Amino acid sequence: MADVTIGQLNQGTPDKNSAVIPYSDGTTTLRTAPSGIVAASPGCLLQVKQAIRTSVYSLINGNTWEDVPNITVTITPRTLSSKFLLSWTAGASTSLRWGQGTVGLLLKFVRTMNNVSEDVGVGDSRGGDVKRCTAGCLMVDWDYIANISGVYLDSPTISNLTTPITYKMQAFKDGTTYDQMLGGSYRTSYVGDASCPTILTIQEIAG
Repeated sequence: MADVTIGQLNQGTPDKNSAVIPYSDGTTTLRTAPSGIVAASPGCLLQVKQAIRTSVYSLINGNTWEDVPNITVTITPRTLSSKFLLSWTAGASTSLRWGQGTVGLLLKFVRTMNNVSEDVGVGDSRGGDVKRCTAGCLMVDWDYIANISGVYLDSPTISNLTTPITYKMQAFKDGTTYDQMLGGSYRTSYVGDASCPTILTIQEIAG
């Protein structure tokens, strides 16, 4: 981008000044050269993508991470310095009955960019059988919904603006004795039983 000089500031409508910022290609549209993408001030919201699952998903395998179907968001960045705000909510439940103990359900998010996948927003490795995750809950009875929600700001290193970034939700089922699921209460025969959506929202924020 060429330097802006005082001589390039033009008087506009009364009591207002305007500035034309020229580029080497002769255009005067404010852009993040050479991409042609409209520039934005840091912190501005550039785009929003969302994945919603309204049906119940029962985790299949115990003691292993598995993808939550349909909770995947693909977003193509608009600036090389963009950050991505992940926000999510999910309602977990179990077939466990009151007094039989407790079970846990964990969530984490995986970012794939340039064919490389890695966990984002997870805790430190502490050895033993500790699972690195983003969030989790403890469940004690089949008619309760344990809410798992939160936000995380991801700052990937973006090399170009043509490669999409994919975020997906994974869940971990604690043990194999009891059923566990996302999407509402396990029991469906009581007036207080409910269904709730599983949601992942990605907001691109100008860096």
